[in-house]
Amino acid sequence: MKNARLFIYNGLILTAASLLLRTLGVGFNIFITSRVGEVGTGLFQLVMSVYSPALTLASAGTSLASSRLVAEEMGKRRGNPRAVLSRCILFSQLSSLPIAVALFLLAPYISASWLGSNSASHLLRMLSVGLPFISLSSCVNGFFIALRKAKNSAAVQIAEQLFKMLITFSLIYSMADRADMCLLLVVFSNVCSDIFSVVISLCLCSREAKRLPKRSVTRGGISAAVLSITLPVSISSFLRSALTALEHILIPKGLLKSGLSYGASMAAYGTLTGMALPIIMFPASFLYSFSSLTVPEMAEANEKGDKGEIRTKMKQILGAFLIFSVGASGLIFAYGSDLGRALYGSNKVGYYLHILAPLIPIMYLDNICDSMLKGLGEQIFTMKVNVIDAASCVLCVFFLVPRVGIMGYVAVILLSELINFGFSVFRLKKVTGEKTGLLAALPKPLISVIAAILLTKPIVSLFDNCILRTVVGITLGALVYTAIIFGEKAIRDKVIKMKDVPYNGARKRSGEMT
Repeated sequence: MKNARLFIYNGLILTAASLLLRTLGVGFNIFITSRVGEVGTGLFQLVMSVYSPALTLASAGTSLASSRLVAEEMGKRRGNPRAVLSRCILFSQLSSLPIAVALFLLAPYISASWLGSNSASHLLRMLSVGLPFISLSSCVNGFFIALRKAKNSAAVQIAEQLFKMLITFSLIYSMADRADMCLLLVVFSNVCSDIFSVVISLCLCSREAKRLPKRSVTRGGISAAVLSITLPVSISSFLRSALTALEHILIPKGLLKSGLSYGASMAAYGTLTGMALPIIMFPASFLYSFSSLTVPEMAEANEKGDKGEIRTKMKQILGAFLIFSVGASGLIFAYGSDLGRALYGSNKVGYYLHILAPLIPIMYLDNICDSMLKGLGEQIFTMKVNVIDAASCVLCVFFLVPRVGIMGYVAVILLSELINFGFSVFRLKKVTGEKTGLLAALPKPLISVIAAILLTKPIVSLFDNCILRTVVGITLGALVYTAIIFGEKAIRDKVIKMKDVPYNGARKRSGEMT
């Protein structure tokens, strides 16, 4: 019971922090987009897609390794969490420094040959400087998660985001008079915030490490344990990111072949990936925090061999994710056009939101399934699925986008998420020996969100202002949806209790009343 309360408490802290960060991030993204334009947004997204493989190779697996291994050590009588943390930090730097140097040296070639833009070279070189800091920060964040110290992780993330926004706003208003200069200052601010984050993380980490039990003898096999997690995760993440980068490089080129100009191609790419997709992922702020906490929870239950606890947690977590994701999907679909106009003044964003909104439950549930599988030691499986999925996307983009245009990439997103989710659910069912029950549980939230939208739409239509209509519609719809979900549950529980009352007891009480 104590563990359950601690899990919910830490989850709520991370959720609140994530929600704040996402809100700040969306506002920050709107500000940057207004400064650099759709073409600049497309270039920035393209640079980040190439930078992503280097980032994942440098830091992927470090957070998972530290959170999972430290949690396991804390559960052992003679565990040595300090030694595990030290080894994870060492590996984070050994993996990130060579990657940072390679990206810095290869930036001009990548920019000219892959991206077709010489200005991207400066952006990539500046981003390479932050790789070791990001890797170290990721490792320490995993340590906080293992100790159930979500408040430390939340504090670091919020401080980093606020610091980045402060620097970015200050530099852009005082120095930037061109779109390319604005992009350079945005990247410079990112690197500064990465360094700032590491400083805070190490200070908090040092304080928490002093409270851990001291061991005179270091347990053997720590390096092998760290490698068993970081190596497959790093390889899979790198391959997937590299394939994703190739996929994103092919998109503008495919759009050019479809007949669009360079500016129109980058604008379409930037609108979909830099504007619509962040809105689709925004509601995940409420849930993805619990995803990271699921890894140590599942790892501890798996270490004990408690299949019953694993199945119970799986059912509860999947049920909560399903209810939330279906509600988010319905509300974004209903108010997609208003969201696009309110945030970006664009009807095209709303068009993409209508198409992608039904995919939200698949995307969110796939994420939590992957987290549970990693907690159960199934990172090799997730590696294979992710790599196969990314390779398939590259092939689909290569053939579809030149023929269909940007809608070809939308089709790739839909197909990719469905296949990935199917594999994850199948594996989770096989590992736990229990059906997920998602199909049986789907009608309830689906009917509830439709009812909530139908009930609130007449009220929302009274507002002429687009921003006000969006805020009121989503807020009111969410409240009504929540009331329907929990109201139905309360009524059902009361009916079940009434059915469980023994007949003789009811008869006796009836006689006493007469």
